[in-house]
Amino acid sequence: MTSAPSTGTTSLRRQTKIVLGASLVLLVAVLIFPLRILLLQSFAELETTSMQTDLDRVLNALQFEQNRLDTALVSWSTWDDTYAFIEAPDADYISNNAGDDVFATYKFNIMAFLNQQQALVYGRMAEADTFNDLPANFLPFVQQIPQLTTFSDPSQRNLGIVRFQERIVLVAARPIIDSQGQGPIRGTVIFGRYLDQQVLNDLAAVTLFPFSLEDVLNPPSDLTSSIQQLSDVNPRQIIPIDEHALRGLQQINDLQGNPALIINIIRPRTIYNQGHHALQFVVILTFLVTAVGGFVLYFLLNRVVISRVLRLSSEIKHVANNLNERVAVVGNDEVAGLATSINQTLNVLEQAQRATAAAEAERNQLQANTLAAQTEQLALQEQLIKAQEFVIAEQATPLIPFRDDMLVMPLVGAIDQARANHILGTLLQGVEQQRARIAIIDITGVAQIDGFTAEMLLKAAKAVRLLGAQLVLTGLSPEIAQSLVAFGQQLNQLTTFSSLQAGIAWSIRR
Repeated sequence: MTSAPSTGTTSLRRQTKIVLGASLVLLVAVLIFPLRILLLQSFAELETTSMQTDLDRVLNALQFEQNRLDTALVSWSTWDDTYAFIEAPDADYISNNAGDDVFATYKFNIMAFLNQQQALVYGRMAEADTFNDLPANFLPFVQQIPQLTTFSDPSQRNLGIVRFQERIVLVAARPIIDSQGQGPIRGTVIFGRYLDQQVLNDLAAVTLFPFSLEDVLNPPSDLTSSIQQLSDVNPRQIIPIDEHALRGLQQINDLQGNPALIINIIRPRTIYNQGHHALQFVVILTFLVTAVGGFVLYFLLNRVVISRVLRLSSEIKHVANNLNERVAVVGNDEVAGLATSINQTLNVLEQAQRATAAAEAERNQLQANTLAAQTEQLALQEQLIKAQEFVIAEQATPLIPFRDDMLVMPLVGAIDQARANHILGTLLQGVEQQRARIAIIDITGVAQIDGFTAEMLLKAAKAVRLLGAQLVLTGLSPEIAQSLVAFGQQLNQLTTFSSLQAGIAWSIRR
C-alpha cells in the first residue's frame, strides 16, 4: 500500500525538474541570442561611427595645413611689390622678401614665382637647412598642371596635393595681383610643403591620435588589396583587422583627380571589446539569475505543491480509513455513505484552494524579483550609453590652438542645448587657459541655425568679450545670415566672415 505513492511522487519530482530545466534553458536562449545580436551590432556601428569621425578629423587637419599655407601665400600674391617684381625682377625684393629665412618662418619647402607667360622668374627650395634653386624639371612639371598656372578670377586660389620628384607635396597657388586685389593678373605664386614626418607630427598634434599617410604608388603590402577597393565613388573603407584592432582608410586625390594618398588609421577596438565584456557580463548574470531562480522555484514548488500533494494523499487515505473523525455517521445506509463522501470532497477542495492561494503569492513575488533585476540591468545600460554620448560630445567639440593668442573651434552637425552648453564651457575654458586674444568659431559644417543656436552664439560673444578676447564667427553662408536676422539676432554684435580662411587672415592682421 505504501510503494505506489512513493513511485508516483518520485516520478512527479523528476518530471518537474525536466520541465522546469527545459523552460529555463529556452528562456535563456530566447533572451541571450537576440540580445547578443543587438548589442554587438550596436557596438560595431558605434566604433564605425567613431572611426568615421577620426578620418574626418585627419581630413580637416590636412585642410587646415593647406589653409595655413594659403594664408602665408596671400601676403606675397596680393602685394604691390610682388606685382612690380614679376614685371621687373630685382635682387632687393628677393633679399628683403623671399630670402631663405622665410622657409623656416612659414614652414614650406618650395617657393616659385611665374610670370603671365608661365616662365619662372624666381624659384627656391629648401630641405633640412639646405637651400637650392628649383630643378630644371620644375617648370615643365608645373605647366602640365593648369590648376597651378591658370586663374579665371583674381581672388581664385588652388590648394591640393601633387607628386613632384617622387614625393608628395602640399601646394597652394594664387594669381599675382596688386594690394587692392585687382588685376590684371601678372603671374602666379606657388608655395609647397613636403608631406614628411614633421608634417605628420604637426597633424597628429591637431588630431590628438597617430595615423599614417601611405603613398598610393608604393603602399605597404598588407594594404594592397584594401586600397584596390577604394575609388572616387567609395573613397573610404573601415575594416576590422581582427577582434582587437580596426583599420580606417581614406583615399585623397591630387589636383588632377588621381589617387595620391591613403589615410591609414589603426585603432584598438575598445568599444567593440567593451561590448563583448558587457555581453559576457549579461550572459553570466542571466545564467546566475536563472540558476538561482530555478533552484528557488523548484524549492518552492516542492514545498508548496509536491509536498502538499503528498500530505493531501495521506489525509484522503486517513479520511477514507477513519470516517468517524470527519463526519458523524448515523446508521449504515446510503445517506450516511453520501454524507461521508461529501465531507471528504469539501475537505479536499478547501485544502486545494489554500495551496493554490499560497502558490500564487509565491509566483507573484518571483515575478517582482525578476522585474527588479531587469530594471537594474536597464539602468546600467543607460549609464553606459550616457558615458558613450559624453565621449562623443568631447570628440565633436575640438578646440584648436592656432597661435599663442588665437583659438579655432570648428563645429559640425546639429547643436542642441546640451551640446551648446558644452561648446560654451569648452570655449571659455580654452580662452582663459590660453589667454587668447581671438577665438574663432567656424560653422561651415553646421547645416542650419535655429533661434536657440543663434542665442548661444551671441552669449558666447559676450562671455568671450568679458574675458578680454574677441569672438570671430566664420563659415557664415547667406542662408544662415538670413536665419540669424529672422530669429531677431543682430549681426552687428558679431565679427563675421564667410570662410575660415578670411577669419584667420583678418585675425592675423589684428
